Order: sequence, then C-alpha cells, then structure tokens
Amino acid sequence: MWIPNLASLLLPVASLGGPTAGLPVEAGLLAALPAEASLVIHLPNPKALMASRETNRWVGFATDAEWGRLLGPVLAAVGDDVTESEVAEWRERVLGALEDSTDLVGFATGLDDQEASLGLIVRGGEKTAALLRLFIGGDARVETIDGGHEVLLSAAGRAELYYEFEGLIMVLSTPTVEGSKAVASGCLASLAEGELPPLFLHKGIAERRRPGAAFEFALDLSDLTATEETGFDENGKLPIGGGSSADGMDKLMDELKTAASSVQWVYGTGELGLGETANWNLYAPFDSTSLIGKALGFFGEADKSLLAAAPAGSISATVGAFDINGFTRWALDTTRKFSEDAYEQAMGGLSAAKSAVGVDLLEDIVGPMRGQFLGFSTAPSTEQGGSLLALTNVGSTTFIALTEETDPLLDLFDSLLEMSGMGDTITNEQFAVAGGTEEMELWRSDASTGLPVTIGVGNGRLLISSDAAGSQAYLARMKGEEGVAALLDDKDLAGAVAGASGAIITIQPTVAMADALEGLGAMMDSMNPEVWLPDQDMEDGGDEEEAVLMTMTETMRNVASLARQYFSGTTTSEFVIGDGIVELRTRSK
Repeated sequence: MWIPNLASLLLPVASLGGPTAGLPVEAGLLAALPAEASLVIHLPNPKALMASRETNRWVGFATDAEWGRLLGPVLAAVGDDVTESEVAEWRERVLGALEDSTDLVGFATGLDDQEASLGLIVRGGEKTAALLRLFIGGDARVETIDGGHEVLLSAAGRAELYYEFEGLIMVLSTPTVEGSKAVASGCLASLAEGELPPLFLHKGIAERRRPGAAFEFALDLSDLTATEETGFDENGKLPIGGGSSADGMDKLMDELKTAASSVQWVYGTGELGLGETANWNLYAPFDSTSLIGKALGFFGEADKSLLAAAPAGSISATVGAFDINGFTRWALDTTRKFSEDAYEQAMGGLSAAKSAVGVDLLEDIVGPMRGQFLGFSTAPSTEQGGSLLALTNVGSTTFIALTEETDPLLDLFDSLLEMSGMGDTITNEQFAVAGGTEEMELWRSDASTGLPVTIGVGNGRLLISSDAAGSQAYLARMKGEEGVAALLDDKDLAGAVAGASGAIITIQPTVAMADALEGLGAMMDSMNPEVWLPDQDMEDGGDEEEAVLMTMTETMRNVASLARQYFSGTTTSEFVIGDGIVELRTRSK
C-alpha cells in the first residue's frame, strides 16, 4: 500500500485554519514540543476546523473531494507509485483523522542540519490513531523508554517511533531509532510539566498570539542567524573604516551577519470566519539600528490613489513607497565606511556608465525618483507563451515609477537604443497626455525578439511593461480615451483598498489565483518541455517528459476551475514596517 512521507501530512495542516473557541489559555500540546523545535505548526482544534467546511469557503476549497482526483495523476506522473484511488483514500483518512482530533502540533528540529527530525503530536480518537499507526511499518517492536512509557519502534516504516496513551498520539521520524526514543522521552516529560516551549516565550510571539486564531506557525531562526564572530571591539562597537579592502568587506559582512541575527523568529496566525473571510498575519522582528533596520527605514507609506489607474481585468495591482534615492546614497556611504576601495569601484562603475550613455545614473535617474510605485499584472495568455519575461512572473506585468525629471530618462533610452543596434525591432510613438504638461514617448520591441517590452517616459512617469494589453489600457486612460474600465470600478475592491495601509499594498480579486493558474498552464502548453524540465534527458524520454508537462498543465486548469466554484471576493495584502517588527497582513472577504 502506498504511504506518503510523514512531512506530507503537515502540508494540509499548514494550509488550513478555521473558527475555534480560541487558543487555549494553558499550553496544551505546545508544552510537548522539544526545546530544540525549529518549526512548529499548531491547530488548537482540528475538529472545529473540519466542522466549518460548510461555512468557510477556504476550508471547503482545501478539503473538497476533487483534490483526490486532481493530485493522483500528478504524483503518478512524477514517479510516485500511486493510483488516483489511493490518493482519494488517503485524503479521506486524513480528513477523518482531523475530524477526530481536538489538538494537533507538528514540528521539525535540526533545520540547520541535513538530517532533520519530524514529529506529529495529536489529541485524537481511533481514526487518528489508525492513520498514524500506518507510518510505523509492520516490523515494529514494543520497547519501554525513559519514564516507563511503552512505544513502538521500527526501522522499516516511514517513521521510527509511535506512542499512544489515553488519546495522546505521537509519531516521530528522526535520523535514528535511538534519536526518536530520546525525542519522545523529552516530549512526554515536557508535556507533564505543562510549560510553553522557549520559542513561544519570545515576547514578540507571546504578544501576537491571537485568542481567536485557528492556526499558528512559528519558525525559530536563532540557530540559522547566529554568528560565531561579529567583529565587535571591547566596547561592543563594530569598528569601521580603515584597513585593507578585504578587511573592510569582512567587517561589512560581520555587520550584515549581526543584523541578520536580530531576526530571531517568524510567527504567523490564521483566522477564518464565514464565507470567504480570512485574516492571515505574519511577523518577523529586526533591530532598527542594524543595517537591515536602516534599510527598512527607507520604506514609506504607499499612495493608494495610484491604484485608480490600474486597468480592469488585472489579476492584481500593487502600490509601494520606497525612497530609492535615499537608499542608494546610504548604501554607497555605508560601503565607503567599510571599504574605500569598494566604494571607489562602485563610483567608477557609475562614472563609466555616464561616459557610455551620457547620463549620470545616480544624479539624473535615481535622484529625481519620487519613491512611489505602481504595478499591475494580467494572466499570461497562449499568445504570450514565447515571452521569456513571462516566465519570471505569474502574469504579465506593468511597472510604473513616479519621477520629477523625465528628460534624462529620454536621453538614456535613446542612447541605449542606439548602442543596442535593435532599432529595426523597435517601434516608437509619442502622444499628448490628457491634462498633462508633457508628451509620453513609447518604445515597443517586436514580439519576435522573445522579449516583448513596452517602455514609456513622460508626464512624471517611467513605465516598463511585458503586458501589451494591460499597458495599452493604462496608456489609453493617459490619452483621455473614454470608456476605459478601471480595476477599482469594482466597489468591493475599492472598499477593500479604503481600509488598507502600509509600505506595500496589493489588491486583487481572490479568484485571480485561478486566472493566474490558467494563464500559466496555457503558457506552459505553448513552450517546449525542455524549458520547464531542463534537467531531463529529452532525447531518451521525450514522450514521457511531455506527458508529465501535460499532466501538470491539465491539473492547473482543474485547480483553477475548482477555485472558481468557491471564490468571488477580494484579497488585500499589506506590508507594514513597525517599531522593530515587519508585518505582512492578508485579508480576504
């Protein structure tokens, strides 16, 4: 019988959340976590979560019976010896176990090593126990571990240890059976003490645990970001300047490591309500005095009014605020403090660029940038399948930056076009901007080049687009053409934007993920399989690899079709820089 890896059981857990009575006041099963747990996924009440399948569309989507049919062909196509019926059977087993569970914790240790340990601890009934017993294999033997607990041990299953007593079930997969025994003993001893593990005692995490959350996720980065040597002097200061270039760059790397070490953890929560209502929050700390903190300080408050220019049909639109001029000069000054040689090399490169194109990139291009940006995407179509740029994003993207000076940009692109020798593949257009004081000048490359790009300069804007339809709609509004629909003509999207704030704000119809999947599938269909499967030997297995590709694209279409049955609302994401905390908020309704 096909049995998935233990890690695969954590994937559906990580994708779910639902309304519960709230996180328990007591530690619950979190108390069983080993102190060295690096990754934790916690569902305080899976049973209540499963009961919300009929009332919350996210839970309904994630648990739809159609997934049993969709995943089988994909697993079989990539070489897993599994049938569609076996996948469907396992889906029913997993959902039945969740319905049978009242608390669940999944964890991993040793993420900084190649040999990580995985564990799943559940308060559940017989359905849960029956599922997890499958992972221990048929050769399991009974043994007693520290504390007098009886466990099943196996070296032939997908896990090394199984424990069950009075509704508490634990399954562990570690590099060795002896390792599993040690982890199990520690987990049971910790559970008896009933205290939260060190990861959840971080002040930043404790303050952000939500009483109504149905899902929480924590990642301990302290080992990954720890530095053995920081270069601090006896006064706790980092010496800067002087010395050789190598010494200076070593000091810079030391400070970067120190800055990274302030990112001790990442924590996330999920709350789901009725319909499409979902709130997800992700947090990470940083030291505001570190290099990372100073760099984040160049983010500002995004100008939401720019979203009004995003055309209807966009699968997403984003506005952001980042002082690129201030950041660039700070980065150069910081480099100079650590290494005069590195600074001179950077300035030499800028000087060489000025000699080549006749424009000072720092003073004339970066300097006038206002630090406000707009971007929007549409789903890629079959016609865009030949675009190399389309491979770099889910859709085809248009990016607009606001600037105080456009003449230097015009000079720059004229110079680059002359140097490239691609004049025969570029078309040029100029038009008057409605209500503006400048003309807009456009350069469009021919699609036959494999890089169909539109560049526009004028009216205080720099436009770069790989999306012909989207950029044309945006430019039509600039020309003053009537009847050009905008994304925010949708009242629900406009209402979602009204309540958003942050350094970066993204708005989209929730069902846009279906548009993106369908477009990506269409684009993959039109590409040679060698593009998507570069490591495969297409000479000896071309038919087989093409079959894999066809299965993947068909699955994308089917997933998109399933999503359309569940979602019709809006989703906003906000990237917020707080006092020593970065927060990513995602709201669907």
